[in-house]
Amino acid sequence: MKRFLLMTLLLLLPCTALAEADYTLTATVAVEESALLALPIDGAETVLPLVTGDALTITVLGTSYCEAVVGESVGYIATADIAFDMLNGEPTHLMVIDCSPTNQYHGRITLRTEASTKSKAIRKVEKGCIVLVLGTEGDMTHIALPDTEGYVVSKYMDEVEPVSEYRIAYVDPGVNAWLRLDSRSGKNWRICTLDPGTPVQFISNPNGWASVEVAGYRGRMLAHNLTFDAPEE
Repeated sequence: MKRFLLMTLLLLLPCTALAEADYTLTATVAVEESALLALPIDGAETVLPLVTGDALTITVLGTSYCEAVVGESVGYIATADIAFDMLNGEPTHLMVIDCSPTNQYHGRITLRTEASTKSKAIRKVEKGCIVLVLGTEGDMTHIALPDTEGYVVSKYMDEVEPVSEYRIAYVDPGVNAWLRLDSRSGKNWRICTLDPGTPVQFISNPNGWASVEVAGYRGRMLAHNLTFDAPEE
């Protein structure tokens, strides 16, 4: 009997792993007319026209524009133009992870399966990560990312600071720049690399470290690696 139960569990494991790997964050167009754009800028070249009810898979969350996929088309769509399926018609509420970059996990907190700090850890989530809020339970917040969902401790969440002017800058040609948690150069402060020509939402430039939003994060990068001139095609 024990052997039978063990074999049954082993057979179920691949199904469980597959279900986790297949997680996607989906949304629908909530306005009469919208579009997937080539760049996250109003008036950018249209990749695909969209109308009310069209379905999208969200690959990167953004406070002004999200990266999305429709069929085989990839582009940017205004966040205000979509409704997230997981919210069942409730208003979109985006927040940002806000923990000290000098904590024991170097600016990262644990995403968990249930609303308890004793529940299973899914992964670490970096400071500056933009998340979709699904609700709260006690001192935990239920969040969704483009590839998974779970719970984090609410005290490490913060509202997204509004920006007075929406501006796009680009990573300089010939430069692979690091997006960082904070204005520090150590390896532990790295989030991801940005390819030359990557568009970023420019927020401010305090002391040579630009504050930007890109790739689903609000973080910092060296300002001299940015230009406001669009790359040549």
